[in-house]
Amino acid sequence: MKFNERIAQQKLNEISTKHLLNPKLLQNIVWGKSQGWSQTRIAEEHHINPNTVSKYSRILEREMSADEIKELLIIIGLILGASYLIHELFKGGE
Repeated sequence: MKFNERIAQQKLNEISTKHLLNPKLLQNIVWGKSQGWSQTRIAEEHHINPNTVSKYSRILEREMSADEIKELLIIIGLILGASYLIHELFKGGE
């Protein structure tokens, strides 16, 4: 499978739109949950209102299928991994 960050971002946007969620907030909350963080820690780490984290968590638990959540984790991992690699590549020129 060839990675394409643009396609991954489009898929994240599609899932976000389907559930009426902000893609960046969804990305941050799903990533934090995947790390085992509490809702309080996710809110603090990403400067998000705790009520927003709670709302998104409820949607993840009640409205999204297990397959959709797995797909989100893969997409977010790819997006964050690509961002990290790009940052590291260009950091050498500093």
